[in-house]
Amino acid sequence: MTRWLDHCLAAFPAEEFEKVAAKIEEKGLVKGRKVSRMLYASAVEVTPDKQGRIQLPAKLREYAGLDHDVTIIGSRSFAEIWNTEAWTANQETSDEDFTAAMEDLDF
Repeated sequence: MTRWLDHCLAAFPAEEFEKVAAKIEEKGLVKGRKVSRMLYASAVEVTPDKQGRIQLPAKLREYAGLDHDVTIIGSRSFAEIWNTEAWTANQETSDEDFTAAMEDLDF
């Protein structure tokens, strides 16, 4: 579990986090330093309890504004954990960004 883009959290399986780390390493120490600092300094390993719940450290909850309702979004190989109000606001303004991103992918 670590900080992620847009003030949400990312929950990676260990093997997927290692793939992210490898991509950062490919960029080199200088180019990858800001990303690696942010990801590694805030990363924590969490283990679900018997009911499948995880406990998030206060510093991560504070970063993402997780004080009440949360929204969990599947994002292929990891999950994003959002403050529900922030997620809703993001979705209200992201349609143009989505269209531009799809155009960049040549769909």
